[in-house]
Amino acid sequence: MAAPPAGLMARELASLTGASERTARRWIATGRMPAALALAVSLLASGDLGTVWPEWRGWRIVRGELTSPEGWTFRPGEIAALPLLEAAHREAQRALAEPAQWSLALETQQQVAAPHPPDGHTAPVLGERKALP
Repeated sequence: MAAPPAGLMARELASLTGASERTARRWIATGRMPAALALAVSLLASGDLGTVWPEWRGWRIVRGELTSPEGWTFRPGEIAALPLLEAAHREAQRALAEPAQWSLALETQQQVAAPHPPDGHTAPVLGERKALP
């Protein structure tokens, strides 16, 4: 048994747990309720993941978004994309670590970044320095 989270009214506690208001009033009056429910209610009421896992203290779930202690917010899709972003970052680091890959990367970049504008001039390539008149 554990104490119910402070500050909740019986109606709120009943709503969060699925218990009757009568049961919620009894939990509040006695200061005891099932520990698993108290933990779940604390998490639902505060959104603070530190309620369950201390290393996540300050991280919150707010309106379906994960919010860091610094205020950064992350949607589920953004979190799901993290492995892809990490893989792309590792690949870029690997390519940059091999000088032989630099010319290949530059060629690919030139092919992609050098469309021909209608006036017949070629567009500047990233990394290319253009002489000033």
